[in-house]
Amino acid sequence: MKVAWRSEEIDESHDAFRRDLGKFVAAATAGKALSPQVQAGWANFKTQLRIHHSVEGAAVFVPWLVDGLPAADQQRSTANMPPPVLLLNRLFWSSRYRERNLWSF
Repeated sequence: MKVAWRSEEIDESHDAFRRDLGKFVAAATAGKALSPQVQAGWANFKTQLRIHHSVEGAAVFVPWLVDGLPAADQQRSTANMPPPVLLLNRLFWSSRYRERNLWSF
C-alpha cells in the first residue's frame, strides 16, 4: 500500500475506496453481502480506511499541535513522538500545513 502523503496518492486511495464501495453496493444488491468473500473484502476495506485516515490525520495533526508555539514548547510537545513522524513533519507536513493557511481570515 502506498502511504498517502502526496495529493496524487491521496486521490488514488480515494479512487480505490470508491471502487470498493461500489463493489459492496453491488454485492448487497445481489443479496451476497454476507458471503465470506464480501466479508473479507469489507474487513480489508475497514483496515485500509483506518490506515489511510491515521496517516492523513497525522499530516495535519502534528503541525497543528505545534502551530504558533515557541521553539522550546514545540520541542516539548513533540518529544515523545517517533523519529519518523518528526522527520515527516519537518520535511513535508509542516510546510504543507502552512501553505494551506487554515486559520487566516
